[in-house]
Formats: sequence, C-alpha cells, structure tokens
Amino acid sequence: MRKIIKLVVSRLFAVLVLGFFAAALILYQAGKYDVSFIPRETESAETSDGVSRQGSASTFTESRIDSGANIVDSTNATGQDETTSNEPAAWVDEYRAFLENLKSYETLVSLGYAETGAMFDSSNHVLAILPHPFDYPKTLSYRKETEEYTERVATSLGYETRFKTREVSRPALKLYMGLRVIDNGDGTYGIYDKYGRRIAGRAYPFSEVFARDSSGNPIVRYAEKYYAVHSDGTFEETQFDPDSLPGVVFDAPVYYAKSSVKLYPYSQERVVHVMIETDERRNKIITVLANLSVEEFEEEQAAKEAMAKSAETAPPPETQPPAPQIDPLTGKPVEQPETTSVTEAEIVPEATAAVKPVSANAPVFEYRREKLWGFKDEAGSVAITAQYKAAYAFSDNGLAAVVGYNGELKFIDTAGRTVINPYGNILYLAEFDNRRTYDGYYPADTRLPENLGMYYFDHGLVRVRRQLKDYYFKHRVALDKDYLIDRNGVYFDIPENYNLIAYSDGVLTLEKDGYYGYYSHRGYWIAQPIYTVCKPFVQGLGVIGFKNGRCGMIDTEGNIVIPFAFDYISQPSDGVIAAYSKLGGWTEFITMEKAG
Repeated sequence: MRKIIKLVVSRLFAVLVLGFFAAALILYQAGKYDVSFIPRETESAETSDGVSRQGSASTFTESRIDSGANIVDSTNATGQDETTSNEPAAWVDEYRAFLENLKSYETLVSLGYAETGAMFDSSNHVLAILPHPFDYPKTLSYRKETEEYTERVATSLGYETRFKTREVSRPALKLYMGLRVIDNGDGTYGIYDKYGRRIAGRAYPFSEVFARDSSGNPIVRYAEKYYAVHSDGTFEETQFDPDSLPGVVFDAPVYYAKSSVKLYPYSQERVVHVMIETDERRNKIITVLANLSVEEFEEEQAAKEAMAKSAETAPPPETQPPAPQIDPLTGKPVEQPETTSVTEAEIVPEATAAVKPVSANAPVFEYRREKLWGFKDEAGSVAITAQYKAAYAFSDNGLAAVVGYNGELKFIDTAGRTVINPYGNILYLAEFDNRRTYDGYYPADTRLPENLGMYYFDHGLVRVRRQLKDYYFKHRVALDKDYLIDRNGVYFDIPENYNLIAYSDGVLTLEKDGYYGYYSHRGYWIAQPIYTVCKPFVQGLGVIGFKNGRCGMIDTEGNIVIPFAFDYISQPSDGVIAAYSKLGGWTEFITMEKAG
C-alpha cells in the first residue's frame, strides 16, 4: 500500500513541476515578467503578409508608424487617456517638444528654404511654424456646417446611391486654396493670405468652389455669383464654368490632374443624331448615328429644306405618248386596246396594301443638341473631336478617362482609340447564380472628395467604379464597388473584405467595420486599420487618429510628421496646415524645402 501511495505522490509531483514550468514559459512569452540573465529579443514589426520591416510604432514617440504595429501611448483605440491624474500624459511633453524643435518660417527662409506645394518628402522637406499677425480663435469651432456625402445601399432591386447630408463642426480656422479664413464668431470671417496679410476683416460667408482664375486667385461663390479673391482685398466678379473643374473637387495640390501630355479637354455644343431602341423589358440602347457641329447641322438642314422647296415648285415633267408597237410580220402599227380610268371607289379593298401598325418597340430617331467634350493641343487645334459626355485630363501614361454617350467610363489614348472599356461584356458569375450580367465601368455620382482616385492614374493605378447590371433588367445593379486597375486593366489586389474609401499619392485609404488604415500601392500596410479617423492623403500627407481623441500626420512611408498630440489637423492647403490642441490652441505650419 505504501508503495502505491509513494508512486502516486511521485507522479503527481512530476506533473505539478511540469505544469509549473509550462505556465512560467507561457507567462514569459507573454511578457508578464523577465529573467535577468535571459536577454529578451526585440521584435520587429511585420506587415500583414509576414514581411519584416524596420522600425516600431509601439508608442507615439517613435519616428515612424510601421506595419503590424499598434499605437498605444497616451491614447488607446477608444481615444481615452491612459495616464493617471497625478502625472501629465506623455503626449503633453511630446506636443511641447515638437513645437520647441520647429523653426519659424522666417528662420528657414534665411537659411535658404522656400515654401513648396509638392508631394511631401521627409528626406528633403520640413515643416515651419507660420507667423500669425492676427489673433487666433479661442476655440476649435463656433458653429456647424452641412456636409454632403453619398451612400451605396443594397436593396431588393439591387444597389442604389443615396445622397445625404450631415452636420459637422466647422473649424474656427479653416484653410481654402492657401487662404486662412478666421471665424469671427459673429457670422463674419476674417480672410488672410498664407503670409498673414489681411485680405478682408469682416467678409460674409461664401461657398467654396475649389478653383482659381487665370491669375491664380481663389474663386468663391456668393449669392449665386462667382468672385475672384484678390490679394488687395477686392472681390471681383468673374466668369466660371463648373464643368471645367477636374473630376474630383477638393482643395487639390498643385500637381493634381497635371500631366506631361499636352492635350487638354475642351467642350463644344454639338448636334447628335441618335437611334433609341427599347426592348420588351424597357431597356434602352442609344446608338449615335451622326455627330455634327451646330454649323454642320444647320447647313445640312438648310440643304434639305432647299431640296424640298425645289421639289414643291418644280413643274411636273412632260409625259410623252408611248411609241407605237410594230407588227414584225406586216410592218404595220399594232392597235392598242382602249384603257378606261378607274375611280378610287372602284378599287377592290382587298387589293390595297395593308397598313401595318407601328410597333411599340420601333426605334426612335432624334436630333439632340448637347454639350460634348474632346481634346485640343497647345496651339488650340482639335486633336480629338468633341464626342464624349465628359472628358478628363490625360495622365502621364498617355491615357485619359472619358464618359461615352451611354454613360460608360472608358480610357482612350492620345489618338482617341479606346484602350480600356469592359462596357457591354456579358458575364456568368457564380455569386449571381450564373445569371447573365453586363459588366462596365461608370463615373462617380458626384465630384465630392470621397471619390478621390477616380479618372487620373496615380503611381500606375486608377480608381474605377465597377457595376454589374442584370442582363434582362439593366436598371437593376447586382454589384456596385470600387477597384484599382493598372493601364492594362488588371485589378490591384486589395486586402479581402476591405472597402476602398480613397486613393491618392500612391496610398489606399481602406475601411472595414468602421476602422481605417493606409495601404501602400506597393502592397503593404503603412498604418494598420485600427483608427477611427483617417483622411485621404493630400500633398503626400495623411491625417490619422481617433474620434474624441488625438490625431497625427504621417507621410507616404509611414514617418510621423506631426505627432499624435492634436485634437484636429487639417489637410494641406497650398502647403499650409492648421492644427488645434486644447493644450495650446491653434498652430499653423507650412511645408518647405531647401532651395536649389
């Protein structure tokens, strides 16, 4: 009996010892304790595909946000401080150190730097603190403003786009095309240029157009009229065609929609002769039969009218009596039988040709007078005749996005040849029960900034809106989703189940379940999708952070340019950035580079 008890106790002791060491090993791996004589290896951040990359972003004080790293300093994923009430948050020291280390605009100018609106490059560009001879607002915002946006909603009849508005806080210091617009708190605005010179002390609210006149002055809209804002404070009424704006309307950097291809969109009023066919399911197909200038159309119509008038006034042709028939045997004329006239009433009804009723699906022919788009060269000569519903500037790769007469989006080369256009392709997709569907690309419903990445190739990729429509009921959209393609029409591999929110400066803004991140066109995460605030890149800089928490700004390589110590950071506007912190109020920065 004693032997049995001894054996059981010894085995139980061995199990307990083994369990103790296993638990200790698990706790050590989890980082719950360290052993002084065992050095712990520093882990490098990894991308989502397992490729190791240098750097770490375990805290906001690191110089880089890197792939696979979670940012956990004074702000966690809910935006709450992780500090005690007895000690200042780490971000406070970081905020102060950041501002203390920045040089002023005047100092950098004296050192040979110049302002720049080019895409930010941390190896060559720096931030400077912008002077402000005026008083900054005392708060982040005084009022709300209405913001437009769209939602694509899946319904029982397919996808549809819904236009919506929401109330957002208007920053008390708002940038517009390089102008600094100060909310006076009384319904008026003070307007200053980027150097702090006053343009207007008490201007009334205006609408932003995001355009400049031929002299580079920003254009605003007030009371349904357009005005150019001059540096001397005058608002000069100007002529402006909203259709002349680039595809997406926002406070764009200087390089947006600019190209080395010297062909430029132009519009012309033209007359289009179309045939409209309607099938039994009320699907309409429009075929362009002729595309004429107004002058050509008027000349053609005048010629037709002259021909018709000439036919009406011309005398009837004289009729000659028929030549007599000669009998070949006698050589004498053959007598013709007498003919009797038949009245209309004597015609047998059955002998008349039946008049067929016009089919409800018979083609309809129309002449339409419309504004169409084409391309001209630098000399103003027509290179591609105006024939499109819309046309956008060429990208450096020699391709331009245009909208065809049936509303399809396609890409053409400099000779006007179609290069990318899946419109009309018939697919049988398993996810739609192998039902016949039409494939095609289509333009965005609006020109809002949410469509950034459309129409222009950026780092070899362009954003397209793909729709799959039911073959039998074309108004039903089975799929409505955005993708990135290259110049050959090949799709870029976006991480699974993520939505493409924007694409700019070679960076994808992606979303999943309300969390956002940045993904490089090279195929790795620049900032992991853990954030609740994420603005598209502009001028090579992106604003990222947490709602009700703090945000920062990074470049396209993930380097932190502005630390995560601010409550609000604007996107760059002509090189100017506005930031607000409850700790120190408003601060403005400007991007600069070493001259020469």
